[in-house]
Amino acid sequence: MRLFILIFALLTVAGFSNAGEVKVLTYNIYRKPEPFGLGGRTHAKKRVKQLCLELKKTDYDVIMLQEAWLSKDRKYLSNCGYPFVMDITNVDYYRPGRAAANGREQNLETGLLILSKYPIIKKYRVSYGERGNWWTLFSDGETVVSKAVYAAQIAFPGDKKIWFFNTHLAANYCDYYPWMNCEPYEDVRAEQVKMIAKLVSNTDGPVVLGGDLNMGDKLSSRDRIWDQWQDYFPGFSQAPHDPKRSSTSSSTNMFKETDNGKIDHLFGSADLIKTKGNVVFDQLMNIEGLSLHLSDHYGWETTFSF
Repeated sequence: MRLFILIFALLTVAGFSNAGEVKVLTYNIYRKPEPFGLGGRTHAKKRVKQLCLELKKTDYDVIMLQEAWLSKDRKYLSNCGYPFVMDITNVDYYRPGRAAANGREQNLETGLLILSKYPIIKKYRVSYGERGNWWTLFSDGETVVSKAVYAAQIAFPGDKKIWFFNTHLAANYCDYYPWMNCEPYEDVRAEQVKMIAKLVSNTDGPVVLGGDLNMGDKLSSRDRIWDQWQDYFPGFSQAPHDPKRSSTSSSTNMFKETDNGKIDHLFGSADLIKTKGNVVFDQLMNIEGLSLHLSDHYGWETTFSF
C-alpha cells in the first residue's frame, strides 16, 4: 500500500502541468441515514456509489465533502481515486466529539471528509461549542450531530503548503424572508464562524476556507454574520461569479422545493489568486436506471493559484 501511494504521488507530481494551480471542490452529498439501511426516497446508497464513480473521473486536487454522515460511506468514498484522506481527529477543542474516544469519526458526527491527491502533513478537528436546540430535535436534528471544522495542511509540488478548512455550519431552517415560525440559527452560526476565524488567525501561510456555510447573498439565506464576513476573514475572497445565477441550493434540483442560492463556498486568503469558480454536478444522471441528481446540493469548484 505504501508503495502504491508513493508511485501515485510521483505520477501526480509529474502530471502537475499547471504549475502553482490547485483545483478544489466543495460538495454537500446529502447522505442522511435512511430507515433500515434502505435507499428510501432519496436513493442515498445508489447516489454514494455513483458519486464515487464520478470522483474517479475528476481532476480535482482537493475535495471537501459534507453530510457524509455514515462511517461506512466515508470509508467507501475514501477509496475513490484520492490516496490521501482526512477522516480522523487528533485535536479536539471546546466540546469534544465522539471521535475523541477512538480516533475516528462515528455515525452522525461531523459528516466531513477531505480527499487529496497530495500528502496531508498536518490535520486536526475542532468541534463547535454551539449547536442546535433540543426542543427542535425532531425538526432539524442539529443537536444530535457534532458539527465541526476539519483543518488539513497539504503539501503541493514545489514545496508549497496550503491549509484547507472544511466545515458545515448550522443550517437556516427558514425558506423565506422575513423569517417567521422557523429556526434561522443566526446566533449559532455566528459563534461557529467566530471560532473558525480564531483558528485561521493562528495559521501561517495560504488558507482555503469553505464548505456548506448555509448562508449567502440571497435574502432567504443572508444573515448578519454573512454581512460581517470580511471583519472575521480580512482579505479572503472567492472566485468571480454571479451570485444571482450561481445557486448550489436550487429549486431546479429534484430534491429541493425552494432556492436558497449559493450557500456552498470556497474562500481563499489574500495570498491566493482565485479563478474559474463554477457550479458542478448540477445535471440529472442515470443512476442504476433512475434519473437522479447526485445530491440535494450542487457542487462548487474553484481554481486557486499561488
